[in-house]
Amino acid sequence: MKCIIVDKDRESLQYLKQILESISFVKVERTFSDPLEALFYIRKNQIDLVFSEIEMPLFSGSEMVFNGGDKPMVAFVTQSNAFAVRAFEIGALDYVVKPLTYERILKTVLKAYDLKIRNVMDIKGHDHLLSSSKMNLFVKSDSRMMRLMHQEILFFEGYSDYVRIYNTSGKPLMSLLNLKSLEARLPVGMYCRVHRSYIVSIDKIDFVERKRIGIGNHIIPISDSYANAFFGLIREMELSG
Repeated sequence: MKCIIVDKDRESLQYLKQILESISFVKVERTFSDPLEALFYIRKNQIDLVFSEIEMPLFSGSEMVFNGGDKPMVAFVTQSNAFAVRAFEIGALDYVVKPLTYERILKTVLKAYDLKIRNVMDIKGHDHLLSSSKMNLFVKSDSRMMRLMHQEILFFEGYSDYVRIYNTSGKPLMSLLNLKSLEARLPVGMYCRVHRSYIVSIDKIDFVERKRIGIGNHIIPISDSYANAFFGLIREMELSG
């Protein structure tokens, strides 16, 4: 998902960029301190999500929602709640009050991603593909196209240009596919990248201990580069008293 950030506060801008770049399915295309430059960029490029400071000099951040042409989703970031009602009146995706946290930004990004997937399916008129993708995954193994139910998949392990698919049915399948392209095709919310070599099925996790995941008899490492995204997702699902 392609994002840009607009903020006059350089320190805040760099911190938000760092958070977004730790989320595996987000790409920060550009950052701007000048909202006019950001607006021109939006008009010439396809952007999915804009994080914008709402209290911008010379050009109110809220105007970006109206003037972007093929408009991206906009999440405002600000120091106070003063503009919250106005932001949602003009169609903002979200309104985030500083100080920023990883968990809060992840929540906004997941909301945007879900809307993006839903809109793409509606535009193409392929709603049946969305429901099907939540049920099945077709992969080529040897000379056959094999159908796997998502509920059967435990995790994926990458080996250069091959992926080994572990499932509840028995012997793992090998497919000529790289993990990055596979990750882009998986239904959002069902799986999480936890290591350069592993994508796990969230529903199949038995336990998480420090930086290890237990799925059945398998122990899967969590690397530093994916730890924030994974533990942020787990905290969203955690029950608290």
